[in-house]
Amino acid sequence: MVATMIKGQMLNQMVCPHHDPDSQGTGPKIYGPGESWYEPPGCHHVRSETVGDEEALFHAVFVVEKEKVDKEGLMSLVVIDADVEEAKQAK
Repeated sequence: MVATMIKGQMLNQMVCPHHDPDSQGTGPKIYGPGESWYEPPGCHHVRSETVGDEEALFHAVFVVEKEKVDKEGLMSLVVIDADVEEAKQAK
């Protein structure tokens, strides 16, 4: 996935264990209009939030193998974070 900020600012942080098993992540980074980031397959979002009062808007492009969608459907592209689901259930 490649994302490009259109307006506002967004803080983004990832860990990519498939690319670096010892990785502790990229560290948080704030992106503003015109800035982009790349997320290789297997990366895990550990943080993503709007910074400041202005609405954040970005454009994201996902590249997916057609065979995966044909075989598993569109929901195969969604990965639910177990920690997030556990927190929802605990409420």
